[in-house]
Amino acid sequence: MDSEVKAVIIWIDGAYGIGKTSVALKVKEGLQDDAVDFLESDCYFQQMMKDIVEEAKKNNCFPAIGGTFPQNNIRFIESFKNEIEERERENKKVLVDMALTQRVCMEKLFCYFVTSKRNILHFILTADEETIKSRIKNDSTRDKQAALDYLGDNISFLNENFSDAIRIKTDNRSTDEISEEIIKIIKSAEKTGHF
Repeated sequence: MDSEVKAVIIWIDGAYGIGKTSVALKVKEGLQDDAVDFLESDCYFQQMMKDIVEEAKKNNCFPAIGGTFPQNNIRFIESFKNEIEERERENKKVLVDMALTQRVCMEKLFCYFVTSKRNILHFILTADEETIKSRIKNDSTRDKQAALDYLGDNISFLNENFSDAIRIKTDNRSTDEISEEIIKIIKSAEKTGHF
């Protein structure tokens, strides 16, 4: 990427089940900016897995998946990085919802963008563990057991890393309230030229 280009990435992070996608969709809606592209990591990962399985069927071979989660699948991480860069080349602001809860993902994806001087606003949604467990149990779109099994590790990893991230407490708050707080921070960063 050209060194003169100052890409804009808004990263919504947090433990599995915290509500990243719901918040990101509200942020996208609230920004009312056609130049913002939303990349939902879970959907992108699921589509990639389907494509890998279909390719394997066509070739009569076992699918080379390479990792069971977006955070530990090198093939996905590389592909998702390329997808973000493609949006940047189109002069889009990129809104990403993805948990950066494993070292390989942090180093090969997020740190890649940080070290290449992108303008990144990194938000980590937080909540008490019991609040997150309740949200996971009420979520019909995910593997609840895996989300619960990895929750403690997710929280620990996020707490131990990303000292520059903006942490947003989400307990007892609506998706609208959380997204409005994030939008205010984004707009303030734009006004002051920090983003």
